[in-house]
Amino acid sequence: MRYPKRLNKNGTIGVVAPSTGFTEHKYITMCNNAKERLEKLGYSIIYSESCFNDLNGRSNTSLIRAKEFEDMYLNNEIDILIAIGGGEYEMEILDSLDLDKIKNSPVKLFCGCSDNTILTFLLTTYCDIASVYGHNFYEIGIEHKVINDYVEFLKGNNLDLVEIKKVEEKDESWKFSLPQINYDCNYINDWKLYYEKDKIEVSGMVIGGLLDNLICICGTKYDNLSNFTQKYKNYGFIWYIDICTLNPEEVKRGLWQLKNAGWFDYAKLIIIGRPINQSDSYGINYRENMYDELKELKIPIIFDANIGHIAPCYYMYNGAIARVIYENNLGKIQYI
Repeated sequence: MRYPKRLNKNGTIGVVAPSTGFTEHKYITMCNNAKERLEKLGYSIIYSESCFNDLNGRSNTSLIRAKEFEDMYLNNEIDILIAIGGGEYEMEILDSLDLDKIKNSPVKLFCGCSDNTILTFLLTTYCDIASVYGHNFYEIGIEHKVINDYVEFLKGNNLDLVEIKKVEEKDESWKFSLPQINYDCNYINDWKLYYEKDKIEVSGMVIGGLLDNLICICGTKYDNLSNFTQKYKNYGFIWYIDICTLNPEEVKRGLWQLKNAGWFDYAKLIIIGRPINQSDSYGINYRENMYDELKELKIPIIFDANIGHIAPCYYMYNGAIARVIYENNLGKIQYI
């Protein structure tokens, strides 16, 4: 596994739009807030040309999006890349993106979440380059500890990610007409350990992303999980799973698919964030519905972690070795 450098003092951040672009005033303002925050820390920001463009839910054509990402990735004057936002159609760029060229080039850190799983997951599992499932650029201006910790990580500082109890109950950020400057943490949440013991300490290589995208990759010519898991099986794997648009039945079918494709071979722990859709499935709650599919793995499963679409959420460092500790009803992730 190759680990890219993080931000040097006075470094340059490239903001790319491999999925969506922004034309709405609230998101443009949030990008301006993020840019101002990072510039005050001494960093320079460069946007790709399509960042503030919208073409039917995409920042541009698949060919242009792929070219912009590749050009900025290979630009030696740019230190790291952050996706401007998520979206729905990032998979479209893969057939125009030269992953093998990226694989054989000097490494660069790419960060993004949600639909950016397409790139974060493949950079790590196909190209052998560590990547970050972390906040998209427009969110970096929001005031909260998780954003502060994310910025510290980008600067090269690894902090313990301790379970956050006070959170938002639902993801309703898309309803806001004004730019978001903080989170409305009005709900108390606990990580929930499903295991034969009430405490664990597990170490392994971190991998995962948005389930909606993982099942899109599974079984395609970009699916390199068999080679990836064989190469790093001695570490074992800490999987994390975010869930966005899928309903409970689709989640169960998706987990069944990944499990039977061998993706969870050598898994030592699975961490699942709070799904946006937390409804029951034929009288079974969403946690039991997922656990019913995963219990035969006979490994610890943590539900309702601070990962995913319901804020506040921590970043996850694909390809890194981490230790997860859960005891006395408190969870913690430490990057080793």
